[in-house]
Amino acid sequence: MKLSEENAGLFFKLMLPLLAYVNRKLELLPEVSTLEDFEKISFGDKAVIRDGLYENIHLIDSFIDENPEDFSMKELAVVSSWKNFIKGDFYIERFLKKYAVFISDDGKVYAVLGLRNSLDEMIPAYALPIRMQTVLLRFQDEIVYDGFIAPYQITFGSGYREDLKRIYLKAKKQDKIIFSLNPDAVGAQTKKLSKPVKNWKPEIKELVEKASTLRGGSGQSEILSPTFSLVKASLELADLATEKKIEHKEIYKCFEKIERHFNNIQKELYYLDD
Repeated sequence: MKLSEENAGLFFKLMLPLLAYVNRKLELLPEVSTLEDFEKISFGDKAVIRDGLYENIHLIDSFIDENPEDFSMKELAVVSSWKNFIKGDFYIERFLKKYAVFISDDGKVYAVLGLRNSLDEMIPAYALPIRMQTVLLRFQDEIVYDGFIAPYQITFGSGYREDLKRIYLKAKKQDKIIFSLNPDAVGAQTKKLSKPVKNWKPEIKELVEKASTLRGGSGQSEILSPTFSLVKASLELADLATEKKIEHKEIYKCFEKIERHFNNIQKELYYLDD
């Protein structure tokens, strides 16, 4: 869940000179005048300069116009894309093989890559979820954080963790996980992930019709009749679930019927054990 070594190298090749440029323009740390000086300062001092970038994002245009590092047009296009940054508080809900799941306060779910290190190398999985402040950036057709994370020292109860889990699973089910901050790439990803919705109605109707002939009777196991009733009620529930408009009252009634048949099976088993 990190950039390739080549892309990570490109990220820092572009970001570090940009931050050094911002420092010179804003004179945040006057003693840091060169890229070499910038690379030697503390993480905290770099964070001060980094904040200066997002508070003065117009400096990206100045950087591109002056192009002090003689970057190529393709490289400058990457820097330009950082003007559309997303800064805020996020939850890291889980680590997957290919990306970390970030959830914003407005319920959007992002697939985020690490830079030179995967995020699970920095944050133990048992500590999830965590809430932190960071900045998400577009890097070609992927999403990365900008290298600065400020975690909050708070813990979450099981209810809150379940809420975050539901947000992730809902986004996954609806193909709403955001894989890129490039609008064209997002559209392509959604198109790629979306699958034709299967209409199960015909198959369910056929099963309902076949199940209607199921009958228990004398000479058969005592649990056969309530088991057949359970099968029919379950198919009735499946049939209701395939409707475009779900009638919740009917669903609950059907569920109660299933529960009743299930309890009948348990009773018959109890008597058989005797």
